[in-house]
Amino acid sequence: MIRIIQRCRCQPALGLGLGAVVITLSGCLPMRAPEAGDRPLGREALSVATAPEPLPGISGSTGGLDAIVSEAIERSPALWASWADFEAALQRIPQVTSLSDPQVMATIPIEEVQTRTGPQEFILGIQQRFPWFGVLDLRGQVAWEMAQERLQRYLTDLLDTVRRVQGLWWEIAYQQSARQIATEEIDLLEGFADVAASRYSTGIGSQQAVLRAELEISRAEEQLITIEERISSLTSDLNSIRDSHPLAPVEIPPLSAADVPTIELDLTALIASAEALRPEIAELRHRLSRHERERQLARSQYFPNFTLGANWIAVGGRPDNPAMSPPDEGQDAYSVVVGASIPLWWRAYRAAVEEAERNIAATEERLRDTENRISNDIFSAHFAMTEASDLMDLYASTLIPLAEQTLEASEAGFATGQLTFLDLVDAERMFLRLRLAHEQARRDYLLALADVERAVGAALIPHSHSTAGASQEVTQP
Repeated sequence: MIRIIQRCRCQPALGLGLGAVVITLSGCLPMRAPEAGDRPLGREALSVATAPEPLPGISGSTGGLDAIVSEAIERSPALWASWADFEAALQRIPQVTSLSDPQVMATIPIEEVQTRTGPQEFILGIQQRFPWFGVLDLRGQVAWEMAQERLQRYLTDLLDTVRRVQGLWWEIAYQQSARQIATEEIDLLEGFADVAASRYSTGIGSQQAVLRAELEISRAEEQLITIEERISSLTSDLNSIRDSHPLAPVEIPPLSAADVPTIELDLTALIASAEALRPEIAELRHRLSRHERERQLARSQYFPNFTLGANWIAVGGRPDNPAMSPPDEGQDAYSVVVGASIPLWWRAYRAAVEEAERNIAATEERLRDTENRISNDIFSAHFAMTEASDLMDLYASTLIPLAEQTLEASEAGFATGQLTFLDLVDAERMFLRLRLAHEQARRDYLLALADVERAVGAALIPHSHSTAGASQEVTQP
């Protein structure tokens, strides 16, 4: 460095050249932020589950659900906001990897400093600060890891959106089935009321049976009103996700028209897939990597930063005695400035390193906790699926057929006067209650399946909004 300074004294043009190098470096060192690319609009699809056949008595398609899910992903304002957060995070990379702006300084002496060659009229200098070796690259890596965290957060929001749409869809479908059952109940009760009125008009029946029939019809109509309001509220929630008008119609068939396949799950494979696919785990791993690089940055504070610059000293002529002026009178002078910071505040530097160490430890524990919770979520959802499947089989194969036979026998007994109207209503209620419970079991099964997919982070049955091998990373600069 001393040799460079000595050479600059002999060759003034070299000082100006170094100044140009400073400005050139300040513009060329920043790294370029990677492109965000296309926004992911689907989930991974796995082959760890098989669907050999639909459950008994269930047919139809979930094509409408796939379309709503795709529309929600494409139009959800919350997802667009989450994606914009990721794109904004990418723009941090060129900011933190750029050098600070060079400083230009002008020194004008109040009284001219006389030198052998003439008075110094002013000094114009430029300086650039350079951090320790590798610091800019570390800053860029920290910003990149933070951008990856935002990307994984977007993917988490995407999975949550899919699960929320699925939950609303199946709940509305269940309410549609409940409305269908309530309508059938009203038709049955109106038929019972006609029979009761006919028996009362002939003097066989009682007025109490007629009044009870009217009361039961009113109760069923009240229940139907509640169901209609529930469907409207759920539809409004669904429309808010897909950025539509709250009253926009959504064609959702009753739950009885939905496919409810039997699925055989390999829990070990699901847990392994979840560890690889869940964006929450990927986010924590990127956070852990970020904290490790922040620790390296904290350690770099123990090393100095450098300053490089050049000065131009404007020298004027000596008017006192031109005859005795030296031959180099009035020639400008040039100098090179080299400096370094002195890292003295070690207590602060140690605290920064310790902070990074604590962040690393906290993230490692959060990662373990998240992995444990994911495993528990998969097991819980699988148990819920098994329970709902067993209940569906019990209702379809045993309870509903028995209740239907009981209702038919009660209708015949009431028509012949062997049973009272209360006996008939009890049989009717039991039959419809079991049918409704069957629909609830179907809904619970499908919601548990959605919970398994959310816990794994992928679709177990390929859907139109599922993708195989979709990229969830942005290339590191």
